[in-house]
Amino acid sequence: MDFKYRRFFSTQQSMSNNYYLASFDDDGLLSKQEGYRFESTYHILGARLLGLSYADYLLYCVKKYNATLGGRNGYCYPMFKDITDCQRFCKVLDDEFKKFLIKSGLA
Repeated sequence: MDFKYRRFFSTQQSMSNNYYLASFDDDGLLSKQEGYRFESTYHILGARLLGLSYADYLLYCVKKYNATLGGRNGYCYPMFKDITDCQRFCKVLDDEFKKFLIKSGLA
């Protein structure tokens, strides 16, 4: 399956405030691929793609993409006031996810 032009991460406006979130969506395409298995929260997917601990991932988002941390009861997550910062971050995550797909043989 060719994922070259597919976007897996996109900006999503928060329902409760004026922030943007990096949202993962594979439209169910990957779950149909043999060998694909993801059994965790998508909050940590970005950290794993970048090879960072979750704490370092949050710090990376704050320092490099001007994120603010938000969340309740559980993991906090990066939120972006500026949609451009969120879009730049989504591009990085997309690139890393596509590298993962190639290395894993799913692409």
